[in-house]
Amino acid sequence: MLHAKELTSMVLLVLLWLSKLSSAVNTSDCSTHLVRHGVRRELWHGLNGGYFLTHLTENERFIQNKPDKTSVLDTFNPPQSFSTFYGQRLSAFFIPSISGAYTFVATCDSECKVLLSKDEGPRHQQTIINLDQGHKTGYNEWNRFPEQRSCPQDLESHVVYYLEALHSNHKARDHFRLRIIPPGKQDLQDIEKKYLVPYDKNSLECSVLKTDCGIVCGGSKNTFIRPVNNVTKFCDFTKYIPVKPTSLPDYFLNVSTTVTNSTSINVFWHFVNSIFPSGISEYNLLYSYNTTIPRDDGQNITQRTYSTILSGNLSAVTLNGLRKFTIYCIRIVYIARTVKGDSGCTYAQTHEDVPSMSPSLQVINNAMTSIRVTWQPLQERYIHGVLRGYRIKITNMNESSSLPEVIVTGSDESFKIVNGVKRQTYYCVRILAFTSKGDGPFSECVFILTLTEDHLLNITTITTSSTTIQVFWNFVNNYVPKDINGYRLSYTYNMTIPGSISEKHNVTLRTFTTIINRNLSAVTLTGLQKYTLYCIQMEYFTSDDEGGSNGCTYVKTHEDVPSMSPPLQIMNIAMTSIRVTWQPLQERYIHGVLRGYKIKIINMNESSSQPEVIVTGSDESSITVNEVKKFNLYCVRILAFTSKGDGPFSNCTSIVTWTEDLLPQTTIHNYTGITSFNITWAPLPGYLRTHLIGYLLSYTAIQHADKDLENEHSYVMNVTANVTHTSVTGLRIYTVYRVEIRPLIRIGVGRTRLVLIAATCRCNPIMKALWSPVPPYAVISSTSTPTGLIPRILSDMVGYSCGQCSEHGLPRIIYQLDPQGSYRGIRDTEMDRDNVDFIFPVRQSKDRQTTPNGNYYVPLLEVPGFAFLTSVKTEMAYARQVASSVFHCWPIVAISLSMTVVSGFFLWILEAITDRRKLPAHFYQGVSETVWWAFVTMTTVGYGDRVPKSHIGRVFSIAWFFIGLVTVALLVGSITSSLSVKILNEQLYVKRDKKLASLDNPLDYRALMRVDERATTRTTYEDLENLAEALKVGLAEGIIVDMYMAGFRTDLFNGSWYKVSSILNEKFYYGVNIGGGAARLAKRFQEYATTTYEVEIKLLQEEREKKTVSNQFNVHSQTVRQEIDLLDPSTTMYQLTVFFLLAALGCAVVAGMLFYSWNKNKAIDKYAQVPNLSPAEQYKRSKEEMRFLLETFYRQMLKIHTELKEKHRRQWIAYAKQRKARKHEIVWL
Repeated sequence: MLHAKELTSMVLLVLLWLSKLSSAVNTSDCSTHLVRHGVRRELWHGLNGGYFLTHLTENERFIQNKPDKTSVLDTFNPPQSFSTFYGQRLSAFFIPSISGAYTFVATCDSECKVLLSKDEGPRHQQTIINLDQGHKTGYNEWNRFPEQRSCPQDLESHVVYYLEALHSNHKARDHFRLRIIPPGKQDLQDIEKKYLVPYDKNSLECSVLKTDCGIVCGGSKNTFIRPVNNVTKFCDFTKYIPVKPTSLPDYFLNVSTTVTNSTSINVFWHFVNSIFPSGISEYNLLYSYNTTIPRDDGQNITQRTYSTILSGNLSAVTLNGLRKFTIYCIRIVYIARTVKGDSGCTYAQTHEDVPSMSPSLQVINNAMTSIRVTWQPLQERYIHGVLRGYRIKITNMNESSSLPEVIVTGSDESFKIVNGVKRQTYYCVRILAFTSKGDGPFSECVFILTLTEDHLLNITTITTSSTTIQVFWNFVNNYVPKDINGYRLSYTYNMTIPGSISEKHNVTLRTFTTIINRNLSAVTLTGLQKYTLYCIQMEYFTSDDEGGSNGCTYVKTHEDVPSMSPPLQIMNIAMTSIRVTWQPLQERYIHGVLRGYKIKIINMNESSSQPEVIVTGSDESSITVNEVKKFNLYCVRILAFTSKGDGPFSNCTSIVTWTEDLLPQTTIHNYTGITSFNITWAPLPGYLRTHLIGYLLSYTAIQHADKDLENEHSYVMNVTANVTHTSVTGLRIYTVYRVEIRPLIRIGVGRTRLVLIAATCRCNPIMKALWSPVPPYAVISSTSTPTGLIPRILSDMVGYSCGQCSEHGLPRIIYQLDPQGSYRGIRDTEMDRDNVDFIFPVRQSKDRQTTPNGNYYVPLLEVPGFAFLTSVKTEMAYARQVASSVFHCWPIVAISLSMTVVSGFFLWILEAITDRRKLPAHFYQGVSETVWWAFVTMTTVGYGDRVPKSHIGRVFSIAWFFIGLVTVALLVGSITSSLSVKILNEQLYVKRDKKLASLDNPLDYRALMRVDERATTRTTYEDLENLAEALKVGLAEGIIVDMYMAGFRTDLFNGSWYKVSSILNEKFYYGVNIGGGAARLAKRFQEYATTTYEVEIKLLQEEREKKTVSNQFNVHSQTVRQEIDLLDPSTTMYQLTVFFLLAALGCAVVAGMLFYSWNKNKAIDKYAQVPNLSPAEQYKRSKEEMRFLLETFYRQMLKIHTELKEKHRRQWIAYAKQRKARKHEIVWL
């Protein structure tokens, strides 16, 4: 291996700037340009997604090559977890230090692709690694998928290869890494910085040659130039070696042709020495030609091939309807019983014909008596021969009697100035092209009106370079208009825009205008197009008038070297011959008269060999290079040149020449079967059929069930060369194999070798699952396949982990109902069945991946916790509870009533001491009055019909008011507090004599113990049905239920007879046990399980959309408190209360009316029954009545007298104060 200093000294590159170079770079300049090492990184942020690589490659900014940021890294290892919704492209030139087979290995998330070109050109890159969403890896997972490794790439030392990586990312865990396994090594290594050069499209614009001083650009003085014979179109050699008959195959088909006209060719064939295989059934005649397709970035050459099947008895045929004046490659493939052969190409060109189209035409005034006719050269596909020239017909449309003038020009001309035209006259101008066979069609008429005399400017020009022109002007006859404000200079040229295949090129005028100071008479135009004809016009302008030159002044910039190289294609046509084809360079890149092309051919296998340069004419588009070495890598480059020098070389186009033991294109078909994979080969080329007799195929297991294998036995098998596909059987399931293929030729095993990676299917076609019905996780359906959350996730998990197998597609899961299955059957992860791949549902309290006995466990669903359910009381029960709360406060009521009686008695005593006349003198009457006053005062009603009169009585009233206020508040608060505490205790706590229940399962029972330690009885039930029934009928006051299970079992938990009192946040998991043949995929299953959270949420949302889930059970539920409104008119209790009250009111009204009637009749009867009293008795009764009336009048008058006296006293005091105050007042008059 080379040292770093040696390699650095060998990697010397020259940056060729297209606009600055005028000649090829000499080898002597190589030592002055050092190379920057590393990898170019381009970033695109804000992608619409990032899941897929197409989010990057279809982004408009990526297509336009406009990255958000560009930087240089040391190697293919960008930062990890860099950002979200972004994409990146890493590109570099990779220069291996040693020759051999390199294996590239990548890891990434989300998607990535690695591309490698066989040369330094990006256009030849091919995908060697492609990791999609199903194959994304961890940061250091280098052996997870076979797709992470590329096929071995045979690379040469000190040769430049273009290496590119594309990567897109969605959210977290983004990364991309690329490593290599060098030849002869087994360990992964980073690509060292010293072997990488950041990609730049201008950094390698010429061939990469292996010379003594390292890698340099361009040729040297020792480059050998070999010309092309203009007659044979093939390279001339200094020594001709005839082909010996012994080198021909056993059956050699000779093909000859005769061209009859411009569209038909006669083809004849026979076998050399009349030795032909027996049993020829048919011939396949193939004839092809190269067609030029215009593109925006340069014309492309595409080969079009036609085929026809001929009878085995024929030996001649006529091809009709061919393209005119076109070279055809004619091949005949014969098919016999035991052999199939190919004659190779025989070239024939159809005859010349007249052109089928006319050129595009433009006509402008050049002066008052001259016009300028400009046309675009006719495209080669419309000429049909060798163009001899153009004929221009000019007709005076104002004089019908005048004859048209015909002007003949050469084939290399594109404009003509016609003098002697009349002023102010209409002319019709037409043009045609002609060959030696005759004239083509005329173009459409282009009309022009010639000029008349005016104030004219005389313009003269001098071309100084390929991009600058000097312009001078003065007025004709020195007649200068007055008050010139300035000049307007316009210069125009024709820009050719390539059209589609079926259309002509479009010609567009590009005009530029500039304003010039009136004092100037000369100006220099810079930045012009090279070797381009310009129309220069000058106008002057004043405040009142405008004028200018009479028509265009034409001038052409100088010739220069071409700025681009033509597109190149190479193909093998024999074991020692290659054919080089290119598309003629477009005019806009030639910048002059094209003199020809130079093709440089470099043997990349021999560093000491000098490059060979072949010079062709400008009208050539292909050459055949003979005497190339077999099975050698050649680099072919091309440039165009003019009289000013050579243009830039094209990128290196590589080709490996044929050899007797060359392997055809081989494809491995992975995942064909669980014990097999298929290999297919492309059909053998004709030259190989007599040399290759078979293939030596060896395969070795390198990985089984994601585990690397070492020291495995290798198996060998032979395959005959006449087959195009074979199957390798007897392999192990879920295994990756290293496959090596070598050719078998007549002398033994060939030199070439191809190493590929193959993989068998991961899963058996049938997988068994044992399950128990536990809704909603596993639900019995009308078919043998269960429904529910876990079967759906299990099906997706198997599809993701197993993948498609060509033999049986996706695995099929056969479900078998567990006869022991019940709610007790939610087993604690024990694998208790043989020959079963999955057992579900299995519940665990922790997220572990193995069971106690060593089996694999995959958690699929996470349940947030348990719901504690209690029964809900009716409205009547709550009403009784309110009444009970009131009755429980009877001591406060008794105390309040006692204090009221005592207060009334005490007030009567105070009032009686002060003035006995203010209250009834009788004890019973007086105390009843004061007790009534004490009650209405305590309740803050205060009717005012009885009030204390004495001062001491009023003081006592104030004290009693505050005492009564506190007493009433205490009574109301006690009733409210008693009711609230009783309801809250019932919601938050369990009474000591209440019963709790759960399913008969350790996990449920452990959660039940956490509810409340004061519960005296805890019961377990076998299934959920019995548990729900126990809560409903009152055998249990509260139960513990899995949140999802209770939420989905709306057949058990519906209505308003229960409530969710609290949520126990105790996570646990439902999953599956993995056993049998599925155990080998346990790691993939467990990786899938880490991404099922979003799947779980999606499934739960789908079930909720079906409206089959109770809204009370939610992951974020908290304690639910049900409010009972005793005054809600819709409740039964309220309706019954109103009914009984209305009935009682009706009864009271009727009873009152009856009592009133009875009382009235009784009064009448009483009055009627009053006996006549004696005068003495009547006097005594009247005296008593008069005494009572007088006593009442006295008390009232005494009260009025006292009030008036007091009022008069207050008025007198107020008057005295006012009078005293007036004595000190000052009266102002």
